[in-house]
Amino acid sequence: METKCPACAVRMHEGFVPDHHENTTRLGVWVEGPPEFSWLGNLKIGYRPQYALRAYRCPQCGFVQLFAIDRLPN
Repeated sequence: METKCPACAVRMHEGFVPDHHENTTRLGVWVEGPPEFSWLGNLKIGYRPQYALRAYRCPQCGFVQLFAIDRLPN
């Protein structure tokens, strides 16, 4: 996927948003629906659809754009 900055019209660089969890690092994800919390305060995700985040950054102005295109298996 190639995208251009909406402000500068320059080609944006692809990257990713890491998600640090305990001793591992994974891709950041978008989860469908509003956040729900357990009685302990943890996020409840269950079997809701999740999509890996793709991030694009403009090298000129620093604008960042996120896309949630690739659905992850539950």
